[in-house]
Amino acid sequence: MPSLPPLFSSLHKAAYQKTNAYLMALSIFLISNSVCAESYVQAIEFLNKHDNPIVLESNNGQQKIVVSPKHQGRVMTSTAQGLNGLSNGWIDKHALEQGKSGGGEDRTWIAPIGSKYSLYYPVGTKMSGENWRVPHALLEQNYPIIKQGRDSITFQKKLFFENFQGSHFSTQLTRKVTLRTKAEVENSLGITLSDAISWVSFTADNALMNIGKDWRASNGLITIWSMAMYQGTDDMVSIFPTTIANELNAEKQVNQYLYPLNEKRLRQVRQAILYKTDGRYRSKIGIPANISKNVIAAYSSSLRRLTIVKFSLHKNNTYPISLEEVATKGVLGDVSNAYNHGANDGSILAKPAFFELESAAPMRALKKGESIQHTQQVSHFFGSVEELDAISEKVLGVKLLDVLRFGEDG
Repeated sequence: MPSLPPLFSSLHKAAYQKTNAYLMALSIFLISNSVCAESYVQAIEFLNKHDNPIVLESNNGQQKIVVSPKHQGRVMTSTAQGLNGLSNGWIDKHALEQGKSGGGEDRTWIAPIGSKYSLYYPVGTKMSGENWRVPHALLEQNYPIIKQGRDSITFQKKLFFENFQGSHFSTQLTRKVTLRTKAEVENSLGITLSDAISWVSFTADNALMNIGKDWRASNGLITIWSMAMYQGTDDMVSIFPTTIANELNAEKQVNQYLYPLNEKRLRQVRQAILYKTDGRYRSKIGIPANISKNVIAAYSSSLRRLTIVKFSLHKNNTYPISLEEVATKGVLGDVSNAYNHGANDGSILAKPAFFELESAAPMRALKKGESIQHTQQVSHFFGSVEELDAISEKVLGVKLLDVLRFGEDG
């Protein structure tokens, strides 16, 4: 056991040793369990059978991301340790086997999902679960490639939408996915990556252009919605830094959807919201713009992985509403969300499924030819709790030991 680093100097040595022994044992158990963790080799072998993916990789072959033109230009998965590394994205294998789109650790959808201007309920229906459906435009496949290089690929597709009020939107989505270098990751997050950390990072730059009539707020507006799907584990915790101090109870200002949450699944630690995303219990939270920062994260001690998602944020703007009700007066829209999958009856699933991290662009009344821009940077870091804690404190303002305790409490 190495000497205790300064950032853990306040911890009792025995507790520190016990924690690390626990993490090592749990890590070995869960990573060997294919339900909770799949290798990159397994994932790419499956994708090669059911898709025609494109792999962008670093010069040394350690950092790879898998992009699917067939499935809306999604980043299906990635690895930080070459062929033998963990597959980071959750892949909906059942959907892909049937020729449908599903899963992926970065995809572009269009919001809003809620309010009387929702895109996810047909005109003339009741806004209830049995009528929810994904817009046809987001089910379209084969996004055309307009540019491709060794470390980036750009897609462009015309998409057409109708909202719950019958308003029509003609758009063109341009989506560029880029594998990032170590220097770019360090500069963006303000960190230094030691050789002990394995990592992979990519950027998804999205632009949604209005190619039809000028949009009017009175008819409803639409915007970019970036979504990432990951495998849940029993100790997975999503982290949402906020601008609110401890005593002001930020968790009470977080929007909650689907089934109710208690202190074992939603908790504030310092200025961050911790949300248990084990993929077992159906629920969702949203962070309003007035308390949001431009970064969200997820940490699993058993996978030894810290995922950080940094996105473009525009304060004092109108963001899409996730509340699936017609009457939403006074409801603040969500800058970012996390969705935890689970049973439709509110029960706990026997095995972990997936969870999602999401971010959105603001709503703007675009004139013809104008665009909304949204960038999401996804980074995965693998290493010891000490190494990852230094990153977490620097970027998120959160101690991973607090996250560990919350994950174990659930």
